[in-house]
Amino acid sequence: MTTYAKRYAPSMITHTVGAVLAGGSASRMGTSKADLEYLGVRFVDHAIATLSLVFEEVVVCGGSYIGPLAYLKDPVGGAGPLDGILAALEHSNNRPVMVVPVDMPLISIELVTRLAEPVIDELAIRVASDGTSIQPLVGVYGSGLAPLITDRLSKGRRSVMDLVAAVDNVERINADTQTLTNINTPEDYEALTGGGAL
Repeated sequence: MTTYAKRYAPSMITHTVGAVLAGGSASRMGTSKADLEYLGVRFVDHAIATLSLVFEEVVVCGGSYIGPLAYLKDPVGGAGPLDGILAALEHSNNRPVMVVPVDMPLISIELVTRLAEPVIDELAIRVASDGTSIQPLVGVYGSGLAPLITDRLSKGRRSVMDLVAAVDNVERINADTQTLTNINTPEDYEALTGGGAL
C-alpha cells in the first residue's frame, strides 16, 4: 500500500463492500467507457485500484469485465446503475456497499474512505456532493435497501436519484468537482486527456 493510501486507509475496511458499476450502453461515448484509458490505465482498473486500497472485498457489477475479482451480472438486466447497486447488495452478505461508476477515473482514496467510514445504518445512504448537487453513483448504500430497490425496479422505476429522494436517512459528503469529473462524451474524454483520442 502506498504512503498516500496508508494516510487515508490505515487498515482495510471489511464492514462495507466496494463495487464498481461497469455497465451502461455507452451511447454517448460510442465505445465502452470501462476500456477507455487515463494515464495508460483502463478506467475500470482505475476504479478497481482505488477501491482495492480501501476495501478488503471489491466486486465489479455489469459490463463485460474479465479478471480476478467477482463479476456480478445485473439481476434485472438493462435497468441501469440501480440494477448494479442491487447486484452488489445481494452479494454483500448483509453489508453496505460503496459504489463508484466506471466513468469517474479521478475518484480519490480520500473521498472513498470518508464515504465509507463510519459504517452506515442499514436503511441509510451516504453520497458525494459538490456542494450544490449530489452524485448518487458515488456513495454508500445500506444493507437493508435491497428490498426497496427490487420493488422499485419491478415497477420500472430505475432512477437512482429517485431512490435517494425516497430514503429518509441520506447524508451528503462534500467533494471537489474535479474528483467527481464524469466522462460521458468524446469531448469530456478529450478534456480529461488533453486531446487524447478514443
